[in-house]
Amino acid sequence: MKKSLALVLLLATVSFVQCATWAEPTGFFEQEKIESKQLSSGVTWISASGTKWGSPFQTQIIAVDLQQPNVSLRMLSGSRFLSKKPGHFVARSTISQYLKDAGALAAMNIPFFEIASSQMPFGLLMIDQKLLREPSPHYPSFLYTADKRFVFAAPNWTGFIRHNLQKHPLTAINRSALSGDEIVLYTDFWARSPGHDAPFLKERKTREILLETASFRPAKNQNEDATLVGRVAEIRDDGKSFPIAKGQFVLAAAESAIPFFRHVKQGETIEVGWRLTDLPANVEWQDITDAGAGSPILIHEGKRQHGTNSFWKTRHPRSALAVNATGDKVLLIVVDGRSKISAGMNLEELTDFIAHLGAWNALNVDGGGSSALGARVDGVSRILNVPSDGTERNVPVALGVFDSATSP
Repeated sequence: MKKSLALVLLLATVSFVQCATWAEPTGFFEQEKIESKQLSSGVTWISASGTKWGSPFQTQIIAVDLQQPNVSLRMLSGSRFLSKKPGHFVARSTISQYLKDAGALAAMNIPFFEIASSQMPFGLLMIDQKLLREPSPHYPSFLYTADKRFVFAAPNWTGFIRHNLQKHPLTAINRSALSGDEIVLYTDFWARSPGHDAPFLKERKTREILLETASFRPAKNQNEDATLVGRVAEIRDDGKSFPIAKGQFVLAAAESAIPFFRHVKQGETIEVGWRLTDLPANVEWQDITDAGAGSPILIHEGKRQHGTNSFWKTRHPRSALAVNATGDKVLLIVVDGRSKISAGMNLEELTDFIAHLGAWNALNVDGGGSSALGARVDGVSRILNVPSDGTERNVPVALGVFDSATSP
């Protein structure tokens, strides 16, 4: 009898997630106030507030229907602000600036990033088929495909460097670490080469090779690598950081890897290749155009996840992504916090809220002072929530929602 009751309760919990009405917050809060506005034929802004658990909450949601031919998603990189502090290498923008610069209909902050050092996002990052950061087992990924599916995954990767007949593993891309016999690729996503400006390379012997991009070949099938070909412009052993201009990239070799480049000369070409592996059965890697990461997974295939550490149990402003079972409907969600009008949510509470919205899969992304959701409403770009810092934070990457029928 006890086993049967437990099974009924488990099925009820799972079916609650599956059977909830998609993107419908009604009934979750007490003293609720819900407003919605259609921004385009496939994009809706929903504002939901009220009280629950004895506290007030304000939430903002952008519901995206990828079945609409005019609607698409794209990862966006920052360009407005580059700190001159030592160890900072990545440009950032506010969400308001992403809206303006990219002509997006809506945009939200996404990955956690090295806020105290390089400003580089954590976990997988791909923009327009170019890999800008390799996957990390600590940061689950989301993948956006050419046929407009939004999929959660835990991919792996492989990478290589080829010069003439020699081949060496590519250790990482735009990573704040380099040691042993490692070689790391730094793209123009980094403003300049690490050199001794990077604390992780301070006073250490390295070789940095600056290359001009000769070509980029995306993979044509799942068994093929994407390949970046560059022509050697400079070979530097002096440890001085130097700019990486648009269309350039740098290969940085730690001391034990320097011999791999001992015969490299200016004007020669070097190939850099990579591919994503261990993907879901319904995703082929060459079809992925954009990708990002967050942590932790909140809902996995209709089942709520749980945690016990303080990050799970403490209330903060939150940002999250949610998707339906077929991957063609996506929610961008922000919960305000650290104020008298909105308490912020812990991750158990956030999971409850997103389950109520009908999510099949959901991922927590960077929150706190980074949480910001903006949209173009009646032709005017605005921030929909109230950032907890009192102003928008500059962030290195955002997820943009686009509508070809309403682009400015």
